[in-house]
Amino acid sequence: KLGAIAIPPAKDSHSLFDLVRDPFEPTGHVFYATDQSRAAILEIDAEKATITRSIQVEKNPSQIVFLDATYLLVTETDGDSIAVVNRASGTVEARVPVFEKDAPHGFSPTGLSYDAATKRLYAVLAGVNAVEAYDVSPGSPPTFTPAGRIPTAWWPTGVMVAPDGALVIVNGKGHGSGTDGKPYPWGQGPITGRMRGSIQRVPAAEL
Repeated sequence: KLGAIAIPPAKDSHSLFDLVRDPFEPTGHVFYATDQSRAAILEIDAEKATITRSIQVEKNPSQIVFLDATYLLVTETDGDSIAVVNRASGTVEARVPVFEKDAPHGFSPTGLSYDAATKRLYAVLAGVNAVEAYDVSPGSPPTFTPAGRIPTAWWPTGVMVAPDGALVIVNGKGHGSGTDGKPYPWGQGPITGRMRGSIQRVPAAEL
C-alpha cells in the first residue's frame, strides 16, 4: 500500500460507503467519503493523507455526485432525502425529499447519477423499486423538479448514465424468488430458486 488515513471511530465502529475524487478541484488531491457511522461527509487531502473537514448530514449517507465546482449531492438513505452540500462553505444548503407529501417513509435513496448534458439527476429508490428523475436548474442552491419515476426490478442499488445516454440500473435482488405455491405454517416451507442481481438498461429515447 502507498499510505493510509485513519478514520476516527464512532461508537467503536467504522462504516465508509463511498469515496470519490472531486473532479472540479485542480490539484486532484481532494476526495470526499461518506461516513455512515458518523452521519458525515469527510473531505480528504490525499497528498497529505489527512481529513481536512467533516460535514454533518442525515443518517446513513451513501453515494456522492458532483454538480459543479460548488455543489455536491449525497443520498441520505435513512433520512429519505438528498443533501445539497456547498463545498465552499462546508454546509448543507438544501435537501431534496424523495417521497410524496404524506407518504410513509422508507424509500431508501442510495445510488445517484448526474447527466450534465441533459442536467438531469437520477436517484435510486431501493425501497420502492424505482429510479426517480429530477430536472436540475442552476442556482444558489440549485433546484430540483421531479421529472418522472422509472420502475425497476427488486431493490435497485446503483444507477449510471452510459455514453450513449441510456440509463443502466443495477438491481441488487433481481426479480427475487418465490415459494412453491403450497401453504405452509409460518416460518416453514422451501424457497425455490435464488435471489439474483440483474442489470437493467433504459434507452435514452425512453427517458
